[in-house]
Amino acid sequence: METGFYVGRGVYRDAALIVAERARIAWYGTFVTTRRLLDGDAVIEVATELANDGGADFEGDLTAEIHLTGEPVPRLSQSVSVPAGRGRTRRTRTSSGQAM
Repeated sequence: METGFYVGRGVYRDAALIVAERARIAWYGTFVTTRRLLDGDAVIEVATELANDGGADFEGDLTAEIHLTGEPVPRLSQSVSVPAGRGRTRRTRTSSGQAM
């Protein structure tokens, strides 16, 4: 009896298993933008999309470091809270080495 199934044949494709915490930075969730560039002074914005798929609210600290050649930019830190089952985008700006 012919069943149409042959060993070694079928649809094959690459697959990846991504394991992440329930509260996390979303996939492709970090954006760095130069908002203004004038006479060597730059205003840089870091936007981070946070996701919380868990059953409890998340509270923690979000820290971003920007490394520019020749000029240090300070570490940007802020407290964040993301309600259970929700997402949130946090934005931080820095200019001339000073956090805003």
